[in-house]
Amino acid sequence: MTDLRIIDIANEYGFDYEQTFIRAFKREYGITPGEVRNSGHIIKVTPPLYLINKNKIGDGLLFGPEIVMVPTFHVVGRRYVMPMDKPSELVPKVAKRFWFSERETISNRADDNVYIGLTRAYSEDATYYLPSVRVTKIENVPQGLFADSFNAALCAKFRYIGKHHYLELNSNVADAMYSAIGDYAKDENSEYKIVDEMCFFERIDKTAYDGTYCQLEWFTPVSEKQIEN
Repeated sequence: MTDLRIIDIANEYGFDYEQTFIRAFKREYGITPGEVRNSGHIIKVTPPLYLINKNKIGDGLLFGPEIVMVPTFHVVGRRYVMPMDKPSELVPKVAKRFWFSERETISNRADDNVYIGLTRAYSEDATYYLPSVRVTKIENVPQGLFADSFNAALCAKFRYIGKHHYLELNSNVADAMYSAIGDYAKDENSEYKIVDEMCFFERIDKTAYDGTYCQLEWFTPVSEKQIEN
C-alpha cells in the first residue's frame, strides 16, 4: 500500500490524532491500518455487492460490482500479447499452460493456490496478458518469465460463481464478464468510474472450489466521480 506514515494518512482524512484514526478504521473494517499493510488483506469499502440478473452465464451467476481496496502486490508469470478481437479464446489456454507447466519454477511464491491473470494496455488493438502467481518480492525471476507489480488502488470487483470446476472456466464466462464490465463503465449513475479500461486482473483461488462451485474474481481500478455544481 502507500508508504505514508499512519499519522500522515490520519491527518489527510481529517483526524487530529493517529490513535483516533486507528480506532475508527478498526471499528469500520475490523482490522487496523497497520494490519492491513502487513497482511495484504483486501478491504471492502462499500455495502455488499448485488446480483447482476441479466448476467446468468450457463451454470453460473455474475455478481458485482463491489468497491474494495486492493493493496500492492507483486507477480511473476509468462507475458503474452493478446489481440483485442479474441482474448477470451486464448486466455484459458495460456492460463492452464502456465499453471501446470511454469508455476513451479517460481521459487518465492506467496500463495500457491491463487492464480492471477493481469492485463495491461499494449497498443490500440492488443493487450499484454500475464498469467502469474503472487510472489513475496521481485527477485530470482526464472528465465523467460516476467515480473510486474499492481499498485494499491480502489477497485471495482466482480465475482463469478459457477457450478463446475475452475478448470472449466472458458471463453463464454470471459465474454460475459467483459460485457458486464463494459456496461458498468458506461453506467452514468455509478458513483465510481473506471480509471483505465486496459488495466485489470482476475483472481482464482483453487481452494474456493468446494467440489461443486468455483469462483473467479475480477478487479479494475476506479475513482470516485466528481460531483459537478
